[in-house]
Amino acid sequence: MTKAAELHSRITPRLAHGPGAVLARRAHAWVLRRFKGRVAGTLFGAPLLVVSTTGRKSGRVRDATLAYVGHGDGYAVAATNAGSERPPAWWLNLQADPGCQVLVRGRRQAMVARAATPEETGRLWPELIEVYPGFRHYLRIARREMPIVLLEPAS
Repeated sequence: MTKAAELHSRITPRLAHGPGAVLARRAHAWVLRRFKGRVAGTLFGAPLLVVSTTGRKSGRVRDATLAYVGHGDGYAVAATNAGSERPPAWWLNLQADPGCQVLVRGRRQAMVARAATPEETGRLWPELIEVYPGFRHYLRIARREMPIVLLEPAS
């Protein structure tokens, strides 16, 4: 892992819920949408997607920018919330309504989310850590189970 990526993985848990974090996440998702993934489409080499969920309380569309790996016809993402004790809001939204839209490399697709099985989780964590080694740090500091979420094409 590069020094910058290592520093990012250690600082991110402290900043993930601080002032300006929501604005920064929204801005990153906007840039990805606006430039169809050609700008800001990676983070320290990890490919990024935007998952759009329906807020479980507000009913409004909520975007989250996440590192991913391909999994069959869909994608696998980690619900780490930067190692926080709280699960990420996007995962809580998907548990309430698993239907979502995913934007990858400028292509938007309807998807359905589900938690990976224990067997899938065992295979996918090493792949996710390979694309973003900071996940290893999040797994070390987390005091909760961090599920891997599979985003599969809607039928």
